[in-house]
Amino acid sequence: MFYTDPVTSNINVLTDRTATVPSGEVDKTTFLKLLVMQMSNENFMGQLAQFNQLEQSMNLNDSFNTFLSFQALTQATSMIGKDVQAFYLNDDSSTSIVDGKVDEIILLNGTPILKLSSGYEVPIQMVLRVGTDLGE
Repeated sequence: MFYTDPVTSNINVLTDRTATVPSGEVDKTTFLKLLVMQMSNENFMGQLAQFNQLEQSMNLNDSFNTFLSFQALTQATSMIGKDVQAFYLNDDSSTSIVDGKVDEIILLNGTPILKLSSGYEVPIQMVLRVGTDLGE
């Protein structure tokens, strides 16, 4: 049986192929075409990697916003049955301070709204004080 070295075989094949190239000019043209093709593929791969990174950042941002909404809802539910004082935005865009016992929590666009026994509905961000018997 005859043993053939794979490295030597590959070199011989490459040598045979280059021997069929008619001139050095074609070699340069082929090289430049391959170089441009490689560079454009690298650019595409870079853009694909950037797009993937952007998508992951957006997913992380969505997850973080969901977490913040859940955290605010958890905080708001701990206020049920407690007295609160909060800023209230009137129809004329002025503010006043309102109070009441928290009867219910309404989630509106990820923001907990406290429904007070006094009839007011205030976003959790507007709460000034939380406790029992704040009217005294």
